[in-house]
Amino acid sequence: MSESPVSFAAEDYALWRHHPVTKVFLQYVNDFALVLEREAIDRWRAGSLRLIDEQEMRGRVVTLRELAELPFEAISMFYDGEKQE
Repeated sequence: MSESPVSFAAEDYALWRHHPVTKVFLQYVNDFALVLEREAIDRWRAGSLRLIDEQEMRGRVVTLRELAELPFEAISMFYDGEKQE
């Protein structure tokens, strides 16, 4: 990977997380994860949920939830670790 083009501090990240547009985006991410969960349940009840589809939906839901809750430290460690390699 290349050098991160943007440098920011924990304070910048905190401000971004509390920005009204970010809040709407994060709400969308969480709501979309709920939609995927409901769709999986509906398909399971109907007997049309295949294992491969369940696994894909679970992966998408987990990813969305992780992104919505991503702490600054995880980003910082990712890029700091990249610089050390």
